[in-house]
Amino acid sequence: MLVYAIAVAVVLVSLAVAFLLPRYTCQEPYEFEYIDAPGAGPICIVSDTGYRPRNWLPTKIAVAGTGILTAVALVLWNRTRRIEVFGLVVIFIALAVGWYYVTD
Repeated sequence: MLVYAIAVAVVLVSLAVAFLLPRYTCQEPYEFEYIDAPGAGPICIVSDTGYRPRNWLPTKIAVAGTGILTAVALVLWNRTRRIEVFGLVVIFIALAVGWYYVTD
């Protein structure tokens, strides 16, 4: 029963951290601005120059997914063969890294 409580706590903490991360960030002298026009979007602006802000969505999803995967691994650790848990972890890491490189 303690394992399930720990697994739920891990999921809740990882989701809280994922929700606390900002969606977009800019470097220090720049200000975040969202342009509401077709084909436009968020931009970091200082006077007349600008650049696309850093998108934290892949990081947010990776943090939440890691918490969920850790909880699943905790629950399955004593119930199944450990090789299945390691396989689940390796598959998740491969998917997260691949998705991060595709979206970045």
